Amino acid sequence: MKKEHKAQGKKEVKEVCYNLCFSGVVQGVGFRYTAAALAARYEIKGWVCNMPGGEVEVLAQGRPAQVASFVRSIQTEFSSNISDLQEQQRPCDRSLRKFEIKFFSSF
Repeated sequence: MKKEHKAQGKKEVKEVCYNLCFSGVVQGVGFRYTAAALAARYEIKGWVCNMPGGEVEVLAQGRPAQVASFVRSIQTEFSSNISDLQEQQRPCDRSLRKFEIKFFSSF
């Protein structure tokens, strides 16, 4: 792998954004509060919300490595609760400034 010289200029850190839908026994187990704590650790912007069908939906935006670590940490923390994870990359939302717990009200 070729080493880049820092004197040539610093690359802008690009963010990625994913919509995640976790299924299984993911409500009533502290999932949203744990996701919010992990989001703070990994500097993730977005939200987490319980859905009426029993799933938990997460919008996670941040640097690619941080988002990947955030998702892995959730999967590790709730490995016995998550039966499925659907991921979809989406365009970044530049208006996001923090991570929050949302409450379903047909967004």
